[in-house]
Amino acid sequence: MKDISTAPVSDEVRTQMVAEAKFLRAYAYSDLITFFGDVPLITEVLTLDEAYVSRNAKSEVLTQILSDFTDAIAVLPKSYSEVGRATKGAALAYKAKILLYNEQWDAAA
Repeated sequence: MKDISTAPVSDEVRTQMVAEAKFLRAYAYSDLITFFGDVPLITEVLTLDEAYVSRNAKSEVLTQILSDFTDAIAVLPKSYSEVGRATKGAALAYKAKILLYNEQWDAAA
């Protein structure tokens, strides 16, 4: 997402695109930690030499997931005229789900 500032779109569209990308990253990583526990956490584009990374602790990945969902919730709209795009409600629901799966009852409430 570091080069998104060079995209030839308005700031509003750019902000929306970043929020949708964070939603999708959080969604994907939530599945990964649910099925595999510790997984590599990659948030930047890697070079070929950097591509062999070790696993990060599940708690560290969970922190990134929650941060991404929180960022997405702040920007995503309640609904779209198009079907199939991430919404605020979807981000809230998935954030609650991952909190419940990880037994963070108070945060999920």
